[in-house]
Amino acid sequence: MSKKSAIKIRPATPADLQQLLNLENECFNYDRLSQRSFKHFLKTSSASLLVSEANDTLTGYGLVLFHRGTSLARIYSLAVDPVHAGQGIGTELMNALETAAIEADNIFIRLEVAENNTIALQLYTNRGYKTTDKIPNYYENGETAIRMERNLIKKLSRSKQCPYYRQTTEFTCGPAALIMAMKSIEKTTPTTTAEELNIWREATTIFMASGHGGTSPLGLALAANNRGFWTELWVSGEKIPFLKSVRTQAKKEIYQVVHQEFERQLKDHKIKKHIQVLKIEHLEEVYKQGATAIVLISTYQLDREKRPHWVWVVKIDAHYVYINDPFFSEDDFETSDAKRFIPVPRTAFQRMMRYGTGKLSSAVVIGPRPPVI
Repeated sequence: MSKKSAIKIRPATPADLQQLLNLENECFNYDRLSQRSFKHFLKTSSASLLVSEANDTLTGYGLVLFHRGTSLARIYSLAVDPVHAGQGIGTELMNALETAAIEADNIFIRLEVAENNTIALQLYTNRGYKTTDKIPNYYENGETAIRMERNLIKKLSRSKQCPYYRQTTEFTCGPAALIMAMKSIEKTTPTTTAEELNIWREATTIFMASGHGGTSPLGLALAANNRGFWTELWVSGEKIPFLKSVRTQAKKEIYQVVHQEFERQLKDHKIKKHIQVLKIEHLEEVYKQGATAIVLISTYQLDREKRPHWVWVVKIDAHYVYINDPFFSEDDFETSDAKRFIPVPRTAFQRMMRYGTGKLSSAVVIGPRPPVI
């Protein structure tokens, strides 16, 4: 039997307490977890304490913490008995800790490691962790810590009907997402920059806080309707979206005129508007009837920034919402493949569908004509 296959990972139990303390004292000279701390982590639901064992002896442990209301987990501690070093125990514990984080609906995982711990740094770097900060005097002995973070979203088998279109400007995520959704229904939908900009011109709100105007949910619904698709709109309220981001009163007044015109056209085209906070369950009903949707999200759950952004929801299952994100940055060594059919845990996506202090939620639902729902 190989060393790796002999490694057994399981949740820690109160019976492991003394061996956990022995491991802590053997592996660390400072910043040790106390008996009281271990007892707390053994019973709390906001952490997962895992151990590796061989022949009824603990060979290592790992501890990951979960932050309620966020999609960020933190590996608090990882220890491997020096006697069993080099057997792949650290790697197997990391696999288990990351799996536990994913199962708790986390998208990001973070850790701190001593700057001079080259072995651990190499382990984390090889797993895709990237340095986000350097913290002097982090540990009791005055050592510097390196803070690292990794995106836990994994690529899964892609849907067969999953066209992808990359936005060509910073302000056309809505048109790009709509192009993908329309293409999934009608193969002749043009996937060109000209079409992307045409949709933006039809749907733009004219003003934002800075730069070019973003696209309105109402405007995008009208653009889809104008291209022959059956369309419905979901918005969480009657207030004009993003109006607070417009800085001057004159611009606010123009923005209001544009919005009112969109409202008039929605009524003229008899496009149904649901005034309701959007939930995944609503989207599921849409998809069961053969329609599809683009959804407004906050990017904080994906990239730690707070920007409104449109994505196309490709599929929904019991565990994930799968999205195509029209934006990727070559400067960050991203490719389009990394932005196709991204599985996001359902609870994390539900949080994504709330933007700003007003918790705005919106979706444009489209289907072929005649209507399927």
